[in-house]
Amino acid sequence: MLAPAKNLIQDGFRLREITSVLTKHGFVAVVKSAGLGRFLLGLGDEVSEFEEDEENPLIPLTSESAYRFRMVLQDLGPTFVKLGQILSTRPDILPPAFMDELKLLQDRVPPMSFDIVRSIVETSLDGEIVDFFDDFNEQPLAAASIGQVHRAKLKSGEEVVVKIQRDGIRATIRSDLDILYYIAKLLEATIEEFELYTPTAIVKEFEKAILSELDFTLEAQNIDEFKQNFDEIQYATAPMVYHELTTEHVMTLEFIDATKLSNIQGGSERAKKILPHLLDSMVKMV
Repeated sequence: MLAPAKNLIQDGFRLREITSVLTKHGFVAVVKSAGLGRFLLGLGDEVSEFEEDEENPLIPLTSESAYRFRMVLQDLGPTFVKLGQILSTRPDILPPAFMDELKLLQDRVPPMSFDIVRSIVETSLDGEIVDFFDDFNEQPLAAASIGQVHRAKLKSGEEVVVKIQRDGIRATIRSDLDILYYIAKLLEATIEEFELYTPTAIVKEFEKAILSELDFTLEAQNIDEFKQNFDEIQYATAPMVYHELTTEHVMTLEFIDATKLSNIQGGSERAKKILPHLLDSMVKMV
């Protein structure tokens, strides 16, 4: 079945953008080897005049190529940022330098404006923000690839956080996934080294992971199940979900003042106290 002409045009523009970003950050060899040069300004495979960005002063302690790879994902937006986040947990695929660099993507996603946030919340909940919340902080608590989180207070006084899905993210992800499959197959067919990393299988795994995150009601059900399974365990809990203020695109949760595990210093007394509980929790979930 042929794709609509509009989709083909949009995918063509996106492929040109991807090729341009790869070239900008010095991955000229990949562009040329994969035959992606034809998507760049109509130059065909002749992209040799594009050189690596040697003037960029922000070269981290990790390898330069790992840094440039992160910058590519960051420039290409939410879908590719999420891909980088998932790859940062796969030491079987990427070397340590790349994993360390990609972990930086966790907290470096530009937030949506509050006007967009307000529109999504009010459309999803079918009412104005003031109808549901006594206070709603316009500054996000965190911004990620799929959505962002704001602190708020319910009319009944409870402190909550509201997770809002990024505007238009579903269509963007669907389009980007089609392109990722295309690029993965192209890399496997044209660059022998990439066969070892099975790009198509990576994209397939990524597709399952990211599509499951686009329905917040499913995430809410998982939180409820976790909370129920750990109901009798004192050292583990999960935030309460306010289902009446939760939809496919918006989720309202109890606010819990906590810190990320990554912020706890290894070897500290707090870490030694937490580790047995963490291991016990993992075993219980298994």
